Amino acid sequence: MRLPAVFLSHGAPPLVDDELLLIVGQHHRLAKKRSVAVKEIERERLVLFERGSSIRRATDQFFDQVGIRPALALESNLSARKLLLRSVELESTLGRRFLAARAAWQLGDLPVVRDEMTVLVAEAAAEGDRAIQSRALTALSEVAASLDGELVRAAELADEALAVVEADDHDGRFRALDRRARVARWAGREAEAEEYLQQALEAARAAARKDHEARAALQLAGIYVGRMEEDKAAPLIDRALALAEESGSIVARASAAQSKGGLHRVRRQYEEAEGWLTKALDLYRETASVPEIAWTSRQLAQVAVFSTKARELGRLGTDRQLFDPVFARVAQRQARV
Repeated sequence: MRLPAVFLSHGAPPLVDDELLLIVGQHHRLAKKRSVAVKEIERERLVLFERGSSIRRATDQFFDQVGIRPALALESNLSARKLLLRSVELESTLGRRFLAARAAWQLGDLPVVRDEMTVLVAEAAAEGDRAIQSRALTALSEVAASLDGELVRAAELADEALAVVEADDHDGRFRALDRRARVARWAGREAEAEEYLQQALEAARAAARKDHEARAALQLAGIYVGRMEEDKAAPLIDRALALAEESGSIVARASAAQSKGGLHRVRRQYEEAEGWLTKALDLYRETASVPEIAWTSRQLAQVAVFSTKARELGRLGTDRQLFDPVFARVAQRQARV
């Protein structure tokens, strides 16, 4: 039976005592503990019941009593978007409209992002709000690349974002550099991407954003893995793993674990690859990120196939390139160079 959200003048005698439990993935840092202190979950991103439900009210009351405000990994982005649009109707400020557009961005509604961010770029420029202007340009760069497939335009928009970002806006600079590097990689210009990522690392450190630093480090590592420069990639991935743990970001931890698994795969260490990719998958499931869950599941399936073929073909001395397409592509690239 669903409990009423609000009691008015009627009494509500207690019927039974119940408890709320914290549920984590099997590879989560708290998974082996029978109990945890409140401070241990302060930085965790939580999945909670919907607002207005009796259980959510009890949970919120508990967090208020102990004085912490947990981050929410899964409170409907759609609901957030609706609330933000309502706030814009009540008072249409530039900041509120940007937050509403960003909610659409998080929902992946790129046509809406294009419409709303385009207007925001012009109005932010008119008002001299370079923070919103640079972030809106960065969003439009992603739209140009992901929705329209126009990499030249995407690069131009990211460059515009870099041109207007304030000198002390390290977070905004990181976001624009990160986007610029991704466009360069999609266009096959890895040396250019590497240069932007080095700058992004500096911006992340200046912003004291360990999650951003981990992200840039992993992208750099991806470039080095693609060149078969594993000695350069390995320390970056290990650094990203440490940064991700310190940041408390589930997404950062998942991405770092995924990269670690990818490095083991390139090294043909399939058992280790499976372990790290499984950890990444469990973390992505906590965030309900469907694209990342699908991609990591695909990588795990490939590792299982390669592992079986490695055992079967290893006895015959078969060359690695015949069954591992990742290695084959890199070897062909090196041969052309």
